[in-house]
Amino acid sequence: MVRRAGRIRFRPVGARQNEAAAPVYGPTTTGCPVVEQAVERLYAAGPEESMERFWSLMSALNYALQIETDVLIPLELAPGVHDSAAPWGEHPIPAQRAGTLRHWVLRTEKGKNFLPLFTYSGALTESQSTAGRPVIQRRMLDAMEMVLGSDRLDGVVINPWGRSATLDKALLRGLLRAEPTEPEPGEAEAQKGLEAAQKGDWAAAAACYQASSELGCPAGARLLAECTYNGQGVKKSLPEAMRLWQKAADVGDILAVVALGDRSAESCPGDPGRALLYYRRAQELAADQPDIDYQPLLCLRLAQYETRYTSAREALLLAAEAKRGFGVRQRNGDPAAGPLLAQADALAAELLARPQPKAAYNTEPSQMG
Repeated sequence: MVRRAGRIRFRPVGARQNEAAAPVYGPTTTGCPVVEQAVERLYAAGPEESMERFWSLMSALNYALQIETDVLIPLELAPGVHDSAAPWGEHPIPAQRAGTLRHWVLRTEKGKNFLPLFTYSGALTESQSTAGRPVIQRRMLDAMEMVLGSDRLDGVVINPWGRSATLDKALLRGLLRAEPTEPEPGEAEAQKGLEAAQKGDWAAAAACYQASSELGCPAGARLLAECTYNGQGVKKSLPEAMRLWQKAADVGDILAVVALGDRSAESCPGDPGRALLYYRRAQELAADQPDIDYQPLLCLRLAQYETRYTSAREALLLAAEAKRGFGVRQRNGDPAAGPLLAQADALAAELLARPQPKAAYNTEPSQMG
């Protein structure tokens, strides 16, 4: 509220126009495409594919948790307050300001209570039940943990209006409390190599990667390829590095496929088409098993080599997801995340610097005298 010349002027939330800024990954801008697409594939699956698609959805949810995805949660309205057309989904209440506000829940015919979680603001408007309700924005992980600790709630339902995904407490426990699987042959050696590399002992790292590769671990072959390409701990050799990357890529190592695309882009900078083929192949491999180790990089490469030429908006959304993933990895001590985060920032800055078409009408808010 602004006072001016003895009058009171109300400014709607979000009415002030700011300079163009890069979108930030979240439910009011990007949504969570990985989860939304996994739900769509689950509904489209036949009986023989349904179990596979279910596990793909669980993998997508795990990735969403890895990159600290936020969701929107509707709130109970105070007595006497009616639903309105206010764009709450676009301007949610931050979780830290929600205080003791009570969440709105969905009650089934069998008396079960489920907390609705919306991954994108547009899903709120698909029903009058939530179109005008205030919402808070909070981490998906925090919301799921809250449900597990509640005696009143029986689970969550993601984007309930239309194609949705319902997770009861048993599924939530499986998602949040899953025990780590037994390592495959060579994975322990690859992990030891990563630890040696973090200490700068490249000779020891390369030796561990070699042992891992010999045990048939694709990650070991890929990591040894990186050492060979850079001459870290072993003799520098592009042909040998390419052989190792190809070896790993042939058995489905997604980062190895991306690396082959990167080498193709370096060798033919004026023709990104071949590199894009590799990135699309990696995207297909990752569709059912997204992970923070490679999904942000895939988003970045597809934005750099495809959507920047077809849709600046789509490229910005991909860059936003990439930035979220790299940011989480950087905070967790990944030394490779910083340069990749800088690439995503540079791409967003370039896209925002492009001339934008002028509006047909002046959209600046009028001033009151």
